Amino acid sequence: SNSDKSYLIYMAARLLEMKRILKDTGSIYLHCDPTMSHYLKLAMDAVFGKENFLADITWKRYAAHSLSKSAVDTISDHLLYYAKDNTRVMANRVTSQLDTEKLNKKFPHVETETGRRFQHVALEQNSNRSSAGEVRKIGDKTVTSDIGWRWNQSTFDERIAKNPYLIYWTRTGKPRYKIYADEYSGEPVGNIWTDIPYLASGDGERTGYPTQKPVALLNRIIEASSNESEVVFDPFCGCATTLVAADRLQRDWIGIDISVKAAELVVERIKGDQGLLEDIIARDDVPSRTDLGEIPRYNAPENKTQLYGEQGGHCNGCGEHFQTQHLEIDHIIARSVGGTDHIENLQLLCSHCNRVKGERGQEYLISRLNKD
Repeated sequence: SNSDKSYLIYMAARLLEMKRILKDTGSIYLHCDPTMSHYLKLAMDAVFGKENFLADITWKRYAAHSLSKSAVDTISDHLLYYAKDNTRVMANRVTSQLDTEKLNKKFPHVETETGRRFQHVALEQNSNRSSAGEVRKIGDKTVTSDIGWRWNQSTFDERIAKNPYLIYWTRTGKPRYKIYADEYSGEPVGNIWTDIPYLASGDGERTGYPTQKPVALLNRIIEASSNESEVVFDPFCGCATTLVAADRLQRDWIGIDISVKAAELVVERIKGDQGLLEDIIARDDVPSRTDLGEIPRYNAPENKTQLYGEQGGHCNGCGEHFQTQHLEIDHIIARSVGGTDHIENLQLLCSHCNRVKGERGQEYLISRLNKD
């Protein structure tokens, strides 16, 4: 549809800028629902490169609805995860913590001497056939394995010296070793997240913002892809959940939103969350780029010559072919909203398309042309 095309153009322009400012070890997560996720992945492949695609994370945000009219209920969203450079991307291992019931089920035994919960794991394994038939002295017992040992004798001695209760003996006299619940770091997180529930209507975390995400979701993303004192950037910060999570995790942060109320909401949430007003700077001016060096004026003849060659003499709106004198140089992103004179922000339009577009974005022009 025309609205879908306009949305993809809108997003592509912003993805290009996000790639530009992302550092070489950085990563980006794009949250979307299934209606546009496939189109957005193609856009991100084009901008960041297919080789830098890291994961399509499925987040289960709702339980299935018993009253749904569909045979298959949509209960998930997607997080498209890309690196700036997959060979340099910074990534931390993240885990999912079990609740008490699941933890007790995973560690069903209680150590009499200490009260610690544990599970026990085999000390014999076929993959170590080279040690089959060898003897191990474990405490005051001597045991032979027919299939092979997980540990050599020195490892047994070292670990039992640290914890004399480490070995669990089965009824048949087989030694196994204990893994304790209090040393368990959690389940490794894959690309299907079912352990972070969406915010219920009565949840104290809710602000009333329609697209609000739970802080737990942002915590996982931020912890996975950044370290303390690094910068987290949310270009659609809305009700400031990303910024609250980043602040709690000792990250610096920057947020942008089209709503003029966003800055007030950010200050309000950070102050309410931390109990004090941090050094928050809210700006409503258009920042200027400082990374381009000296660039010619947008209407310089060399710009028109280059653009005419790149576009093959066609208007970048209607697509019709024109002689060079009948095409005009246009800012893809208008200067009034931060567009610059660098060549990547310039295009050639015929006079009609240029008048239709005006100071608006390229997505508006394409939408209008499709309607006409």
